[in-house]
Amino acid sequence: MKKNQLIAILLFFTGLLFAQDTTTETPTLATPAASSSDNAELDIDFTLPEAAFSGTVKMTFTETGVDADPNDPHVIIFNNTNGFETAGQHITILTGSNLDFNNANVASVSSNENDALVDGAIYSVKIEYQDVVGNTAASV
Repeated sequence: MKKNQLIAILLFFTGLLFAQDTTTETPTLATPAASSSDNAELDIDFTLPEAAFSGTVKMTFTETGVDADPNDPHVIIFNNTNGFETAGQHITILTGSNLDFNNANVASVSSNENDALVDGAIYSVKIEYQDVVGNTAASV
């Protein structure tokens, strides 16, 4: 066997054994559900299919209706105190009138001091994260 053929075979098998992770898998968001309404306590339920890079698990509330909330978007960054950066299902409750109130899972809210969701406003909700490998963030 020639040297070039041997190198080609080795590279082929190395590629098979060490597949590269090139994308962050898409998370799922169960609640808050589309068309739900609640301005007191918000049940949050999302799943990360793989572990997250530290500080990248974010939930964004962006007003979609009339301009009732001058402080949107509200970007919540979850921390890993209770494993919120690990792969799997994550459940917590947020207080709509103060998104980081008494919640050990929230590292920060971008709209502090005005981090209240406005009663009657309509928001789109997005969950996003970047995997531990550092691939581009994925969201839903």
